[in-house]
Amino acid sequence: MTTQRILSNRYRIIRKLGDGGFGETFLGEDSLTPAKRPCVIKQLKPVDSEPKVAQLVRERFQREAAILEELGDGCNQIPKLYAYLSEGGHFYLVQEWVEGKTLSDKVATEGPLGEDEVREMLASLLPVLDYVHSKRIVHRDIKPDNIIWRQSDCQPVLIDFGAVKEAMGTVASPSGNKVTNSIVIGTPGFMPPEQGIGRPVYASDLYSLGLTAIYLLTGKPPQQLGTDPGSGEIVWHQHAPQVASSLVAVLDKAIMSHPRDRYSSAKEMLYALESGNYKKTTLTEATANFTPTQTPSRSQRLPISTILLGIFGASAIASAIGSAISRQPVYSPTVPSDPKRFAGSQAPVPSPRKPDTKLSPEQAVRSQYSVINNRQYETAWKNLSPGFQNNKVIFPDGYMTYVNWWETVDWVEVEEAIALETTATTATVRVRLTYSMKNELGSSESRRIDLVRDVSSGNWLLDSTTSLD
Repeated sequence: MTTQRILSNRYRIIRKLGDGGFGETFLGEDSLTPAKRPCVIKQLKPVDSEPKVAQLVRERFQREAAILEELGDGCNQIPKLYAYLSEGGHFYLVQEWVEGKTLSDKVATEGPLGEDEVREMLASLLPVLDYVHSKRIVHRDIKPDNIIWRQSDCQPVLIDFGAVKEAMGTVASPSGNKVTNSIVIGTPGFMPPEQGIGRPVYASDLYSLGLTAIYLLTGKPPQQLGTDPGSGEIVWHQHAPQVASSLVAVLDKAIMSHPRDRYSSAKEMLYALESGNYKKTTLTEATANFTPTQTPSRSQRLPISTILLGIFGASAIASAIGSAISRQPVYSPTVPSDPKRFAGSQAPVPSPRKPDTKLSPEQAVRSQYSVINNRQYETAWKNLSPGFQNNKVIFPDGYMTYVNWWETVDWVEVEEAIALETTATTATVRVRLTYSMKNELGSSESRRIDLVRDVSSGNWLLDSTTSLD
């Protein structure tokens, strides 16, 4: 593209800012605004130019652009989308221009950052990720180059979401019978193992953010860090010996190689960061202020074995991650205008103190599903009562029976959760569940779930289940 070209008789190209595998990025201006508002223009080129793929690419691009618009309107640490266009076989995004340095440039000019500055960056970005994930989006390309330290208010801004790139990677199979995505989105080093095989989850973004923070502290990209030959985990402590053990513990957990060993949510990671000791963090405490929502129901449903649902419905869990899925059913709270508050909740950012309140029984049931949505099976198992765990009729092989079942589930929605009875130590919740199995279309059912309160922690544990259909 030559400079000074005008798109849609409105957006003028000023100069090139950079390029990548999917196109080029330019600084532009909106010629129809009085001040000729500066903007970023991203030119994207589909990998496959076959006519039969073009319409699908166009539809996906439009859908992903609408998501970017929603994200930018809901959080001021994500650039606003002004327009999306298609001309001459290319697609264009016109976005807000953010004045500032990328974190890569900041480290290059200033050297590694101090611990306090890195903590502030994490504390500011984790609510943004909480909001993004609440929209069932995985960013998939978090790295220092994709975070701008905004000059006007010294806040980090998250840019360059991977979903639009994925749309550009749509290709037809050699036979022409199938349309697939030909690419894996992400940056080697900052991308976790599961993302490298096309299975990103929410915890994938936390992994990338953790490695970004380590880069800021050490000045070393992931490729320059060692790994433990026994565990395969990344070794970085020797490069930043001055960092407090509490922050080291938070980052170590965020960058564990398996998603189940990381934080289950951005909110949980933020609580750990601010509490100063991740070992004190539990899912129940970290999600105490979530306001759950419902996700769209499926129109086509098939029956699932009554016995299997009877056994595992009480766990109130599900949603294994499908191939290359970047959206999953999660909590979807209202976004406040204050960027210092959770971008996905009306409740304030948790303080370092342990919360005074616990989840209600219905919230405990819903939160269990959120854990399994990220395949945090160990955490979910611990949220069952000892009596339920030790039931050999239901779990003949204990934990492995539990895991093997949920690995057959694509996702499960809690369409309704109503507390029927609550005492100081017991509770009963009626839930309406919609399952989508990996080998079937799905099924819906109503269940009664009984809970007991754990004496030591005060948290609700799932204890038994009964079908109501």
